[in-house]
Amino acid sequence: MRNLFRVSCLGLSVLFFGLLTFAQATTLTDIRVGIYPQKIRVVFDFEGQAFYGVTTSEGAINLNLLSCEAGEKISSLNEINDWVIRQIEVSQNGPNLSARIPLDYPVSYRAYPLGSPSRLVLDFDRTFTKIRREGRVAEGLEYQSIVKGMEDGYVTAQVLNVDPKKVNIFPMLAGASPGFLESVVEFFSPWVKRAKHFSRAQVSKIATEAGAAAGVNGTFFSYTGRPLGILMAFREILSYPISDRTALILTSDNRAFIDRMTLDSFFEINGNKYKITGINQPRTSKDIVIYTRYYGETTDCDRSGFEITVEEGHITGVSVGNSRIPEKGYVISAGSLYAEYLPSILKIGDSLHAEINLIPYSMDLDGEIMHVIGGGPMLLKKGRIYISKYEEKFQPDVRSGRAARTAVGIDSDGKLMFITVDGKPRYKAKGGSLGLSLTELAYLLQSLGAVEAINLDGGSSTTMVISGQVVNRPVAGYEQKVSNAVLLSPK
Repeated sequence: MRNLFRVSCLGLSVLFFGLLTFAQATTLTDIRVGIYPQKIRVVFDFEGQAFYGVTTSEGAINLNLLSCEAGEKISSLNEINDWVIRQIEVSQNGPNLSARIPLDYPVSYRAYPLGSPSRLVLDFDRTFTKIRREGRVAEGLEYQSIVKGMEDGYVTAQVLNVDPKKVNIFPMLAGASPGFLESVVEFFSPWVKRAKHFSRAQVSKIATEAGAAAGVNGTFFSYTGRPLGILMAFREILSYPISDRTALILTSDNRAFIDRMTLDSFFEINGNKYKITGINQPRTSKDIVIYTRYYGETTDCDRSGFEITVEEGHITGVSVGNSRIPEKGYVISAGSLYAEYLPSILKIGDSLHAEINLIPYSMDLDGEIMHVIGGGPMLLKKGRIYISKYEEKFQPDVRSGRAARTAVGIDSDGKLMFITVDGKPRYKAKGGSLGLSLTELAYLLQSLGAVEAINLDGGSSTTMVISGQVVNRPVAGYEQKVSNAVLLSPK
């Protein structure tokens, strides 16, 4: 007699009975386990006639073998050490034998008997997705956790679902956030004079100091804390794009877009126009870099160049290097290529016009751009998988393999989802979340309803904070310091 049964392992308790063979005596002689890429198979071998019942309960499958006893090879605890099934517990209950299979994850399984020789087979799938609603953080801000089973392991992830009409979304530099937000004016002017150049801090610290309900790490950065890629906050550009990479764009009318971004920037003096090649970054001999008050008190440039201090549209000072950055102005620092020519065409008091134009690649923005958070590569475009890792010139550590990831997606209604994916723990040789490749990350965001999506900085930087607490599992075992964070605060 052969019957096929398929059930879910974590549903309500369900009882199935089957007849394995028609011998007179019943003995469980062996338990065999086969581990395969797509499944794990457990085979119970019998000698004689056996009736069985399978029940499911929270976190376990229970096998009841009627009028059966354990053979000499059967132990009370059978170690499997696979992430789907870690062990099988066997116990004698009077004339019946019980086998309990604990399950940490909601994998599906099917049980069916075979004859000649008599045996019972249980096949467990490795692939599944479990999404759990963890609760509301604030109005328009929901938190979910995800466990996703894959052929070679599992992945854990965290999601913040955000309604931009009810939640303020904004980037914040480490060391630049206020003590708390006392008014709307203060909220939209959170930057303070920096005594030094860019720095790093934990996302939890940045979020707490800004009074934010939640946040994730933002764009890529150097070891000094300088953002690597475009970063615009509260209408002011803090950092220049790299390789025209993709960015998250937030407008003043509560809309979000994802697109590749470049800048067209220049300054004009006495009829001459010069291209600005960078913002708040180290200057080379061929560069013209503009420094704003967010960079620090001085430009910290060497004396090989020529620097122009501008306030209210007029030149108020010139220097060969390391100029003081005015509170209500900026410094243009030109490399040695321009150092001999520029002094001859300008003087203190002259008018100087500088212009920085944001240029998205493929969309029309009819709203005022409030914030831009650089990242990349793009993951989803118009609902389709579109990973621009080569066009945006990412190195192998970002574009290849599985890792901890941070990303943001936009659904068809304009709502956002910020996601962090736990990577392989550095301090743990075995076990733990596998992390995701960029392609796997794109498919996960697509399954959650995203139609546009972008990757942000990841690896050891990946962090999600809710109410001051880290909710993901940092790969280093502790929260790392980052250059900037994307914060979420109820309106």
